[in-house]
Amino acid sequence: MAVPRSKTVDESVSGLYHCLSRCVRRGYLLAPGPDGAVADDRRRDWMVERLRLLTSAFAVDCVSLAVMSNHFHVLLRTLPEVVDHWSDAEVAYRWLLVRPPATVRKRLGIPADAPPQPEEVLRLLANPFEVARRRERLSSLSWFMKELKEPIARRANKEDKVTGAFWESRFRCYRVLDEVGIQIC
Repeated sequence: MAVPRSKTVDESVSGLYHCLSRCVRRGYLLAPGPDGAVADDRRRDWMVERLRLLTSAFAVDCVSLAVMSNHFHVLLRTLPEVVDHWSDAEVAYRWLLVRPPATVRKRLGIPADAPPQPEEVLRLLANPFEVARRRERLSSLSWFMKELKEPIARRANKEDKVTGAFWESRFRCYRVLDEVGIQIC
C-alpha cells in the first residue's frame, strides 16, 4: 500500500532516500539513436548537469544516479542541519543559482546563465519572509526533485514537439534505513 510522502520523509532530520520517476506516454528519457539501436545520452547529460547544479545549491547530496530508458533512480541524502548554518546572503545566492529571476534579468540585460548578481541577492534579502521560505526549500527533498524534473521535462517536451506531462507522477520515494536497503536500491 502506498504511504504518503509526509510519512516517509521527515524534512527536519537527515536521511537517505531512494527516489524514482518514470516517463509517460511511452516517452523515453534516453531516446533511441537514429539507427534505433544505440541510446542517445543527451538527456542523461542534461540530468547529470542539473544534478550538479542542484547539489551545489541545495542541502542535499546525490549518492548515486541510474538513468534507464524510460525512468531514473537517484539516491539522495538530505542535510537539513547544514542549511541552518548558511547566512541569509548565502541562502539568497544559492536559491538564485537554481531559480534566477528571468524577468528581472531580461529587464537588466543580464544573460540567463550568468551567476546571481549582487542586486538580485539584495532584492531577495530585502524580504526576510522570502529568505526563510527559500531556506526551507533548499533542504527539501520535494523541492529538489521538482527542480530536477521540471527543466528536464520542459526541454524534452520542446525537443519532442509535444506538450503536457513528461513524468508519470511527482516521484516515488523510499527511505533507506540500512546497508541492506542500499543494496536493494
